[in-house]
Amino acid sequence: MIPSYAAKNDLDFITDVKRICDDGVASVAERAMRRHLWYLSENLIGLAIFDDRISPEQKAEMVKGMKRPSTTKNPRCPESKTPINLNRPLSAFCSVRSMQVLKSLLGGQQPTFLELSPETWNTDSCFKCAKEAGWCPEGHERPRRTRNSPHSTLPRQPDEGRTANPVPLEACPPPHEICP
Repeated sequence: MIPSYAAKNDLDFITDVKRICDDGVASVAERAMRRHLWYLSENLIGLAIFDDRISPEQKAEMVKGMKRPSTTKNPRCPESKTPINLNRPLSAFCSVRSMQVLKSLLGGQQPTFLELSPETWNTDSCFKCAKEAGWCPEGHERPRRTRNSPHSTLPRQPDEGRTANPVPLEACPPPHEICP
């Protein structure tokens, strides 16, 4: 599964269930599916701008949506009692909180590619860095996993404590490896 595809997949799935199934089955399926709509949340909807199936116009609307204030108390999941409005575009799920996932992909830096037209994003080094989440051009530093990171899957060194300096595992490749 590609995380950037998840928001559109979720919305399309619910649309298909409501279109194909009778109202009773669709209602039960929607209630069950609501518990799994994390990618339609304000916090993760920003990943959808990396979905190649979404038009540049829709992506531009999402960028505008990322400037709106948050409207939910719990941005991690859509409101459970409110039916999902299938006529809403993905941009309607965006808010200022949607920007956080993009910043985290860039190690806390601003996603400067959002200032450009979505048609040009695929050629922008900042966009490439965020999309690949591992290939960082000059000027962008990737967040590094370390042996001492609390979420690391790497084994700790026997004599290392949490206060030890973390050891970077990888560095970003030189820009010429990204843009020949």
